[in-house]
Order: sequence, then C-alpha cells, then structure tokens
Amino acid sequence: MTAQLRPDARGSERGAAECRVPLASAPCAEVSWARWEAVKARIDAGEIILMDGGTGTEVERRVKELGDPTAVDVIGWSAVQALLHPEMCETVHTDYLGVGAEVLIANTYASNRMILNATGYAEKVAETNAQACEAANAARAKAGSDDALVVGSISCHPPHVKSEDEGGASETGGWPSEAEQSVAFLEQAQMLVAGGVDALFIEMITGKDRGLRCVEAACKVGLPVFVGLVCSRDRNAANILEKPAALSEGTAVEEVVPAMLALDGAENIVSWRMIIPEDLGCVSRRFKRRR
Repeated sequence: MTAQLRPDARGSERGAAECRVPLASAPCAEVSWARWEAVKARIDAGEIILMDGGTGTEVERRVKELGDPTAVDVIGWSAVQALLHPEMCETVHTDYLGVGAEVLIANTYASNRMILNATGYAEKVAETNAQACEAANAARAKAGSDDALVVGSISCHPPHVKSEDEGGASETGGWPSEAEQSVAFLEQAQMLVAGGVDALFIEMITGKDRGLRCVEAACKVGLPVFVGLVCSRDRNAANILEKPAALSEGTAVEEVVPAMLALDGAENIVSWRMIIPEDLGCVSRRFKRRR
C-alpha cells in the first residue's frame, strides 16, 4: 500500500513520553505512534507496504468450507467471527503475514455495540473486540513481526442489513439516536486501544454526519487514525476522477474533509482517501493534510 501522508500528524506539542489514551490499562500510545512513524518513513523512502486483504471475507470462506453455518451472521455479517472463530481469525492473520503483509486489520469491522445488539450479542461487545485484537496480536507475535502494524477497524456499517435470505428486498437500517451512535463508536475505539492496536481504520463512511461522529470518537483515543470515504461519481464522465466526488449519500467531499479536520483530536488523522466503487473495480485517491 502506498499513500500520501501527513508529515507529522501529532504535532510538535506532544512530548516524547506523552500518552493520551484515556484508559489506564491501555498500552502507551507512544509505542503505536513509533510503529506507525517507522512504516511512514519507509513509505516516504519509496517502499511499498502491503496491507492484508479482507479478513472477514476470508474467515467466512474458510469456515464455510468446513461446513459450519456460523461463518457469518445473517444480520451482522462478520460481527461475531472473532467470538465464534478466534483460531480461524488468527490463522488468517498469520497467513497474510506469511505472504508479506505488514499491516493487519483486526476483525472488528462490524463489532460495535449497535451491530452486536441487532445480532443478539450485545453482552459480548467487550469480549468480541478483545478476542479480535488478541488474534491479530498473537499472529504478529508468533511470526516475529514486531514492526507490523495491528489496526483496529471501526465502521459505519448499518446495524441491521436485511438480506434476501430473510425474505424481501435487501435493505439497511436500525440506527439508534445520534447520541447512542457516538457512545457506541467511542466505546469500541476505547476497547480497541485496550486490546493493543496501533492505529484505527475508519471504514464505510457513506454519509457526512454519521461519519463525522465515528471519526470524532476515533480521534479521542490518541492513536493514528486513517479514514476511508466511500464516494460516487458520474459514470458518464470520460475520467471518473475528473469531477469533484461526493459521499454515496450525496455530500461533497469538499464539505466533508474540512469538517473532519475541524474535529477535536483531528491532529491524530494521518491519512484519508476516497474510495470510488465502479464497474471496473475500486479507484481511490489519497489525500494528505499539510500544516
């Protein structure tokens, strides 16, 4: 993975030994920032750093091959894979490291309280996130890849995705109040920090307001934050990158990015990118914030 990145996301005001993680039991964020800065230095020097692939999708594939019907949840997809299949999660992480990946994303994409509540696992939020982090960290330790980044995923995946398997047309919904969303996003961010991740990936931002709530929560825990904006463009354009992009729900990126960078803790955002799903695949443009 190559990226255009901010030269110093933390700013000079943070001391060498400062730890901004709001959990007494969490590892000091300085270790995580050091890992990220080492990776960034290699990127700046022209190296290509490989990230793992779709962990939830790969766990699903392998568990289904074993004939296990619990590979995915009909409502929450990968929400409880780390709870029900922790060994498979670790094996998938290990295999990605074995083929050259240096960034592992813990299997927490769909594991916030909102989604787990919809799946009936609300009381297992802490355990699910802890086991996902443990699987990724264990794979890194066993492989002797101490410099690899372990990243926690937080997403704006809807709490309830009704598929054709449940009858009727596919639909999404089930979002709680805005205040409950903010609490759930922050809770998961804190759990991921406690689990020992080095950074946070914010995924599936298709709308401005909910996306900002998710990013704001991630920025509060003191780790490097990467943001993915899911966008759309005019499919009739000669060059799909020639027109200003908008989030899938319609808000222009030019409106979203300044709002994101005005959030408390935005100095922790180290990179963001637009992801544009098209018939020809996924096209991305990466941005960087410069001081």
